[in-house]
This record gives sequence, C-alpha cells and structure tokens, in this order.
Amino acid sequence: MSLRTRLLALFLVVAVVPLLALGGVEYARSLRALEAMIAAQNARVADRVAEQVRARAALLQSDLHLLAENAETQRWLLRLAEGADDPDATREADRFLRDAWSRIGSSYAALTYADARQQERYRIGATGSAGFAGGTSDLLQPISLPIAQPGTNLPLGTVTLLPAVAAIFPLDLLASGFGENGHGMVLDRDTGRLLYHPEPAIRGTEFGPLIASGSWQVAREALAQPRGTFRYRSNDTVRVASFVSLPSPSWTIVVSGAVDEFAGPFTEVRRWTLLLFLMVAIAATLVFSQLLRRTTRSLEELTAATAVVGRGNLTPTLPAAGHDEVGRLTASFETMVREIRGMVSQIESSRQMAVLGQFAAQLSHEIRNPLTSIKLNLQKLERTARDGRMPDDAARPLEIALREVARLDTVVRGVLHLTRDRPQGEEVVPLRRLADEALEVVSSQAEARKVAIERTYTVAEDAVRVDPAQVKGALLNLFLNALDAMPNGGTLRVESIRDGDRVALRIRDTGDGVGGSVRDEIFRPFYTTKESGTGLGLPLAKRAIEDNGGTLALASSDSDPQVTAGAEFVIELPIARDA
Repeated sequence: MSLRTRLLALFLVVAVVPLLALGGVEYARSLRALEAMIAAQNARVADRVAEQVRARAALLQSDLHLLAENAETQRWLLRLAEGADDPDATREADRFLRDAWSRIGSSYAALTYADARQQERYRIGATGSAGFAGGTSDLLQPISLPIAQPGTNLPLGTVTLLPAVAAIFPLDLLASGFGENGHGMVLDRDTGRLLYHPEPAIRGTEFGPLIASGSWQVAREALAQPRGTFRYRSNDTVRVASFVSLPSPSWTIVVSGAVDEFAGPFTEVRRWTLLLFLMVAIAATLVFSQLLRRTTRSLEELTAATAVVGRGNLTPTLPAAGHDEVGRLTASFETMVREIRGMVSQIESSRQMAVLGQFAAQLSHEIRNPLTSIKLNLQKLERTARDGRMPDDAARPLEIALREVARLDTVVRGVLHLTRDRPQGEEVVPLRRLADEALEVVSSQAEARKVAIERTYTVAEDAVRVDPAQVKGALLNLFLNALDAMPNGGTLRVESIRDGDRVALRIRDTGDGVGGSVRDEIFRPFYTTKESGTGLGLPLAKRAIEDNGGTLALASSDSDPQVTAGAEFVIELPIARDA
C-alpha cells in the first residue's frame, strides 16, 4: 500500500467517518428531542386524567360511606339480621335509597345490598349490560364496603356500587390525547387488561400483545414506577407513551402519541443535515486528496532524485522547494547533494594530488636529472654560438630549446610543490602585511599596465598563523592573474573584512571576469585558458591557503551583489588566538 493510500485511509478514518457519525448522532438527537416533546405533552394529559380519576374515586368512597352509614339502611339490615320482617323499616330504607339513587345514579351502573350472610337483599340499576356514558362495564370491578352496627361493630351486611365508565374516567381527555393520533388508555395492573381504550373492540384485551414483544418487557418494567415514559411499536407505528400509576385502585393511566405524526418537519431537517454533512465530508475528502496528491508527488520526485543520486548522478532533478515541510526537506536534500558534490570534487582533487605526488616522485628521478644535463649542454652550445664557433642560424633554435627546458623545469617544480603536505614553517603575521609585500612585488608591472591598486583594510586585528612564504606566494599568484586579466588597464582592489573569528581578503579586478563554464574548472590542475599557462597557478594557491587552514574561492554575483564586473577571489583564514 502506497503512502498516499495509507494517508487517505487515515483521513477517512479520523475525519470523514467521525463527521458522518456526528451527522448520525445529530439525527438521533433530533429524534430523541421530538420523542421528549411528545412525552412531555403526554405527561401533562396523563396528570390531568389521573387527577380527575383520583377525585372521582374519592367521591365514590364518599358515596359508599353515605350509603353504608345512614340510619335507615342500618335499621333495615339490623332487623334482617335479627330475623324479623319489619315492613316499616323496609319502606324507610327503600325511600332513602331511591332518593339517594336519584342523586348519584348517573355515576353508577348498579347499587346492591347484601345481608350479614352475603345474600343479596336489594338492587337498583342495570343487571350487567355493557354501556357507555352511564352504562355498565364488566371490566370495572364493583366496589364494596362492609356495614357494621354502631357501638357493637356487629356485621350487618355489605353495600356495593358498580361504577359507570363515564363516571370514573374523563373520556373527553382520554380520547383527545396529544395530536390527531394521540389517545389515552387505562390499564388494570392486577389483570393486565385495558379498562378503557378509544376503540371498543380493544377494551378488555391484554395490553402486552398490543405492542411489540421486545417493547413489552421494557414497558412492564417501566409501569412498576409511579410515573414514567416508554416507547413501543403498534401497527408499524412508533409511539411514545407517558403514564401515571395510581396506588388505589391499581390502575395506570397511559397517554401515547405517534412519532410519525410530528416527524415530517424533523425528517426534512434531518435529511438536509445529513446531506450537508455528506457534502462537507466529500468536499473535505476531495481537497485533502488534491493536497495529498501534490505533497506525495513532491515526495515521489524527491525519492526518484535520491535514486538518481544513489546511482552516482549528483545533478538530479529536484521538485520546487516550497515553504512546507516537503519544501524544506527538498532544500535540505539539495544542500546535501551540493555538499556531496563538493566533497566528491575535493576527494577527486585529493586523488589527483596523490597521483601527482606519485608522478612527481618518479618525475624528480627520471626527468629532472636528464633535464639538468640537457640544460647544461644547451647552455654550453649557447656560449659556443656566442663565440662565433657555430653557424648564425643555430642561435635561434638554441634560444627556443633553452626557454622550453626552463618551462619544463618550472612545471616539474610546481608539481613537486603541489605534493607537499604541510606548511614548512608557521608564524603569526598580519594578513595585510603579506598582501602589501605581494603587492610591492607586482607594483612595477601594475604601473606598466596602467592598473591602479586600491587597498582597504578594515580589520584592525588580522594576525594569522600561517607559513608566510606559502600565503605570500598564493597572493602573488592571484595578483599576477588579476594583472593578466587587465592588459589595457583597470583597478585592482584589495579589501579585508572580519567574518566572526576569521579574516577575509577580497581580491577584485575590473577585467572580463570568469565565464560560467570555466568557473567549475578553474581550480583543476593543468586547466588553463592562457596560451603560455601551465594550469598550476590557482591549484597551487588553493592548496597553499588550505594547507594553512583557510579557504580560497571565486565569488559570484549570485552570492555577492557587489560583484558586478571582473573577477573576485576571496581568501579566508582563521585569526590567530595568540596574536
């Protein structure tokens, strides 16, 4: 797997997937907020229903006590308990009960009295037929209250009321609920059956089968609490229900609402939210892919460049160096390659010097002694020609031969000098003094060629520990080259400046300068652009300065904006600490 693929996969995992997950979380949160709103509205309705059921249940108990504790019915039941048939007591009780039924009969389906042996003795109302709004319901259990004789607590009988549905439950509130599909239900916790449901066919059925099997366990656990909320599915519709459980009677008022009824606007918002998250994720992925492609392309080009360098080519094609990490890496790699080129060039130069050393050792034995003999014999012939003992036309060839022998001797001595490893003798001497002494040697030649010499020494403490002869020889070589570059006159400028713990001597002429193709070859031994040059002057000067712990370089207009014409050589030497 490539680096680009791994980075793109990492971006998808740590950025895009969490972004889409955040969209899903927001979707779920909006759905939960909708369900919480429905639950809150249902809870308000359930509280109102429970409040009215409590009030009506209290009224039912009050009616039971009225019917059980009046004197007429107690005297009638007492006569029955004694086994006596008292028509007057029966009439008084019947009159009282009919009068009471006329006031409370609309709230109950039936009123019955039983004697002490639990035999029914009196009944008013329906006989069990189902009804609504005043009718009976076999789902509602009759409520009974024992009747005892005052003072002795002798059991006299039992009074029983069968409540009417409309009298106990506020049907208008239960039918309305929250929303068009909202409704209320009343659950008998003892039997698990519905005492009331807006659909008559469902009344009396068990509550569990009405909701999904997975939701019933949750709902049953929730109904054990005094109040709460649960969600369930009914007829492929998700509903949110709030409930209030009454301690007595053991009824639970459940008010539910359909989520789908209110989910339309939320669904639209959620759809656009998810779409927005998706678009942002796609846009971020595309932008990241483009940036990643550009970055990895630079890395691929840099990797290819390293392969080129590994094969020995120190001039690779590098990507453009930018301001990011890859750009800085490219710049660092370019610097490294440049340093390697310099090291390789230095190693090559050292190798050439080593070869020259071996060559010079052989040359000193194989050439110099015969060359000295040839030179002596040619000088003898020259004296003979001057004495007139040779033909006149032999003088010119002898002169040419002697000059070439002297030139060959100079080359041999230069090669021997290149192979010397260390300075012969070190002294602490001001660099300006060495420059002045070398300038004094070439002053007559400069005057003859109409070359003005300008000296600017800005460094007060410029003492260096060097071999004076070597450094002065290098300076003399540079000064002579500068004069050769200005055959028609010009200016030779010598300036010293301080650079940290080093002193730099700048030697600048106003000649034609050094061409770009020549700059890389100018310090190579035996390379020369002069017809009579040996190509050893600058290599000798560079070797001399380096042997004394310094550097010699050719400045360029790119690195030094002051170089506008001619050539400038810069010598840098460490300042002597014990000066």
